[in-house]
Amino acid sequence: MPAIISRRTFLKASLTATGLLLSACEPSAIAPAATATGGTEVDALLYVGYPLDEARIEAFGRFKRIAPDLDIEAIEIDSAWDDMQVRVGSVLASGNRIDLLPIATHGLPRLWASSDQLLDLHPWLADALQSAANGFPSALLQAYAWGEAQYGLPLEFVSHAVLLNRTVFADAGQPLPGATWTWQDCLELSYALTRRGGSDATWGWGTELDVAGAEHWLWANGGPGLFDRSAADFANPTASHNANQSALAWLSQMWLVHKVAPGPEQLRSRSPASLKLSGNLAMWMASSLDVQLLEDQRDRVDWEAVPVPKAHADGPSATMVWSTGFAVASGTRFPDEAAKLLVHMTTGEGAERMARDSANPVAGRPDLWLTDERRTRGGSVFVDLPHTADRVGDNSLGSNHRELLETVVEPNWRAVFAGAVLPETALATMDDQLTASIRNARLPQV
Repeated sequence: MPAIISRRTFLKASLTATGLLLSACEPSAIAPAATATGGTEVDALLYVGYPLDEARIEAFGRFKRIAPDLDIEAIEIDSAWDDMQVRVGSVLASGNRIDLLPIATHGLPRLWASSDQLLDLHPWLADALQSAANGFPSALLQAYAWGEAQYGLPLEFVSHAVLLNRTVFADAGQPLPGATWTWQDCLELSYALTRRGGSDATWGWGTELDVAGAEHWLWANGGPGLFDRSAADFANPTASHNANQSALAWLSQMWLVHKVAPGPEQLRSRSPASLKLSGNLAMWMASSLDVQLLEDQRDRVDWEAVPVPKAHADGPSATMVWSTGFAVASGTRFPDEAAKLLVHMTTGEGAERMARDSANPVAGRPDLWLTDERRTRGGSVFVDLPHTADRVGDNSLGSNHRELLETVVEPNWRAVFAGAVLPETALATMDDQLTASIRNARLPQV
């Protein structure tokens, strides 16, 4: 392994042997090539993106076994995700050297894919992609496609299921729900498990009051959600669909009418994490991140995971996934090596190293997230649902994701949960406001 001198002076000495060059410079100051101690030019893949933790650095370093003559140089942008993406976009637009970059299924990466700034991986990964599809949830892989082009690969994902507090169920003499339970079952159980009374109150049901934790309920009711993601159509909002309205009404009524779940007033006084760890929730809509939360404090909740209830017995199963991934710039000098690196990080040795420390399933090797304890407690649903659910989608609102989320979706969502407006009114308002915002948006909506 060649000895490379880091240009980032605060790099830990223990990491200098990985073959990874790290730079603290701004993207605009990208050098034409990395150099070794003696000034000899070194072939290097250039990663530009968010700061790399030790797991990613080590995973990148293991790529040396596949491409021993090629190093990886990293220019880290230590800022919020959206600002980081803007800076990465400026590098792509400038024509400066860049090979590998982090992406998501929303925001600027959709514009980069639509304008051919990202490499279509199919010519390099035809065999690998076919094999990887057995590991990747197909809906998640499709979320990183543009037309027929595969412009990126997901690295990690967060999925959703329901977590149960076994202690509360046992104390109430209630059986745990099965894999085919329905919204009506959920409501009846929530009534049976709710115990009102001051600080010792137990809530039968809980869900975080935001769109990221609730939109898949619209899909479970047969609705398209806020946009028809099955057609990747982010130009024509579908929020006011009748199935969306009845789903949002059911969800909000759990606390506004039935009073079996903590509502905005209760959630203002404590964080969602503290409520989940309190032992006062019998069951709640959860993400795979909650499993890590519970494992970090094992003595707080004796948990089990089950699938999200269906709207009715013959209704579709559904789950929402969030993810980030990697893409290759179309101007890369090393398309073969860059494509191989993506496979290494998502399904190969790099994925194995990432999975060791990750709180989330690694997209191409989700099996590695499943410890014996997680399997015993039903945690397999977080890995299985993205493969098996009838309706699987991500949280993308298109290339103007952040603006639409913060100025339109979240305010209307909160108004429903506060009881200030009816679900059908809020969703119709969303359609109107989303249409107007897309028309006036700074970026094309794709």
